[in-house]
Amino acid sequence: MKIIGRIALTLGLIVSALLYFFVVDGNLPRTSDFNPSLTELRALANAPAEQRPVAIEMEVFASDQVPALGLQAGLDFADATLVRSVFRLRSNWGDTLIDVGMDRYVAEAFETGERFDNESLARIASAIRTARRIVVTHEHPDHLGYLPRFPSLDAIAPNVRLTREQIEGTSQYMESGRVPEALAQLAPVPSHGYTVVAPGVVLVPSPGHTPGSVMYFVLMADGREVLFIGDLVWSMSNVRDGAGRSRLVQGVLMQTKEDRELVYDQLRWLVTFVRQYPDIIVIPSHDGAHLRELVTSGRILDRFRTSLPDE
Repeated sequence: MKIIGRIALTLGLIVSALLYFFVVDGNLPRTSDFNPSLTELRALANAPAEQRPVAIEMEVFASDQVPALGLQAGLDFADATLVRSVFRLRSNWGDTLIDVGMDRYVAEAFETGERFDNESLARIASAIRTARRIVVTHEHPDHLGYLPRFPSLDAIAPNVRLTREQIEGTSQYMESGRVPEALAQLAPVPSHGYTVVAPGVVLVPSPGHTPGSVMYFVLMADGREVLFIGDLVWSMSNVRDGAGRSRLVQGVLMQTKEDRELVYDQLRWLVTFVRQYPDIIVIPSHDGAHLRELVTSGRILDRFRTSLPDE
């Protein structure tokens, strides 16, 4: 019996260690090597006020129910809502789209976006046609999947700004497995350094979640500052608790394996950044509760409008 007990104890310890390593451990490093210069970003974003964005609009075109432990390392089995969103910066210069979403073909092919809103996708399609600038945060299906499949891609391609990694990522959404010619001909946005992609809008490379992941720092016409962080976190609880996604999610369950070291480095920076600059609006792509708070407070507008705000 003593031998059986020791075996059971050993197995229990092994299972506990594996559970901790793959599911529970979300501890961030104490310091970060990722340190974008806010001074430089502010200088680059400081376009004439009449050209900078006057409002932020949001479309939630799909959502999924997932366990909270899928968003943050730990053993929280409570249900959480993961929304799929697209943002539009309204401006007299012209509108800028941040992400374009996905059509039903991509949603079904990649088994994402269980609750799908066709009317929202129609408004996104209309916004794609009229946008002066189209950018994305990274190359996953719910952020980029609609772009290479867009019916009038040749017409809108001159307004698109993508990095090389993002351009290459469009191939996975085509039946041919190739990058559409209209996108293949684009001059890529540099994957290093900061790039102004529209008045008041600066691209900040942040590879890790995917090779082509970026953030966008935005200076609004009224002086408000905004940081679109894409999928650096799926829930702002990652920032509040200082805990990242689990190894199980990052290395097994995600569409593409996430670079844990880079993402955790960036998240450590973000935790410090949010505490240091509480007035800067941080916008993740998938945290439905946080996005609703931003809508309720008036900092972003729900749904795309047909005219500029206050017109």
